[in-house]
Amino acid sequence: MLTTSVQIFSCFQDSLKQSDVIYQGDRVHSYKFEFADNYLKISLSDGSAKPRNPNVFNVKTREQEPNPRQLDQAEPKEFFALLDFSNSYLWLSNTQKKTMITDYPKMSTRKYIADNQ
Repeated sequence: MLTTSVQIFSCFQDSLKQSDVIYQGDRVHSYKFEFADNYLKISLSDGSAKPRNPNVFNVKTREQEPNPRQLDQAEPKEFFALLDFSNSYLWLSNTQKKTMITDYPKMSTRKYIADNQ
């Protein structure tokens, strides 16, 4: 029996968290999931606390000044994805970040195991 897109959609909707944060060394990966109609909308952010430039350029004053970001803060970049369950297409705003999507099940499983030991 073939699995329908409705069954796949339902399975994903029942088992996926609304949001998740995964840490890999100095990197942080943040995920937000939203189901709408036959789609899964995914908001991703990815960043690292390192390297941190000690200075930033203020475009208003046109001068360099000390970086106000703390050493333990990351400034993540945001990306978006859309999974269409009716045809299994995955659209990405940045294809270089596709591993954030494809590796998510593996990374979230490792996080779950680590959190529950």
